[in-house]
Amino acid sequence: MAVSADGAGARYRERPGGRPGLAAAATSLKTDGAAGVDCGKVYAFAGNDLYLNGSHEVAYANDAVTLTITAGKPGNLAILVLTELDGTPLFEVITPYLAFDGNGEITLDEEGDPAWGPHDVTLQAWAVGRNRKLIQSSERVVLLR
Repeated sequence: MAVSADGAGARYRERPGGRPGLAAAATSLKTDGAAGVDCGKVYAFAGNDLYLNGSHEVAYANDAVTLTITAGKPGNLAILVLTELDGTPLFEVITPYLAFDGNGEITLDEEGDPAWGPHDVTLQAWAVGRNRKLIQSSERVVLLR
């Protein structure tokens, strides 16, 4: 289990199953609670196990669009899936199987094609996780114009 500190009272910990998390201590905020006088507080933030990031929320014709799938295990496989088109749910794999690089990332670059739009598309990444089980990112909406 990896733990590191950023010097400001925050500790990053990889939770069981490979999901990153963050615990931030509010050391300057002292409160009286069940643990005693001036016991302080800690805030825990859970992360997702896979992220899909994009360079555009609205993409126009000829825009350079970059999508990045991150937090994967280097060498594991992932796909990008179209899960909704103009409000209609579907599950259409739009990339071949892709392997995460040494940093656990996959970068997809594409130039916006005028034939694409206008459409509202919802994308989601799926991958083999660190524990060899299927994981998914949150959905990301991109407006093609």
